[in-house]
Amino acid sequence: MVAIGAAIASGCGSSGDDSSVAAKAGQLWGRGFVATAVEDNGASPPPIAEPADVRVSFSKATDRGIGWEANCNSFGATVRITASRLEVSQAAGTLMGCEPELQQEDSWLADFFEADPDWRAEGTDLTLTAGDRVMELEEAAD
Repeated sequence: MVAIGAAIASGCGSSGDDSSVAAKAGQLWGRGFVATAVEDNGASPPPIAEPADVRVSFSKATDRGIGWEANCNSFGATVRITASRLEVSQAAGTLMGCEPELQQEDSWLADFFEADPDWRAEGTDLTLTAGDRVMELEEAAD
């Protein structure tokens, strides 16, 4: 997979001085996840060919960013992690010439993350929810 760090700009981390929010946000920093399931409106499948191809990472060290990729382009954005929401800035990404169905995956993922999804982490599992769209992920082994 293509490295995501180059596309991520500097930005903000968790909100306010609330140490419990910072501790909760700390659950995500420095971790990478791979999708196990992606749903759109509960029944209609999104244009994601294989959920396991979707990778999401959180980088705090230098850029406090979020990155994601599927089968074509890689994207990144700054993210502000609150107790229950990922506030994602406008994404920047690579511009590979991909097949139309792969471009649809990229568009769906960008829309999903730019909708500031709610998040919930339990152990190695992460659930992201943006309206009727849900992405289940587990921590990546590598």
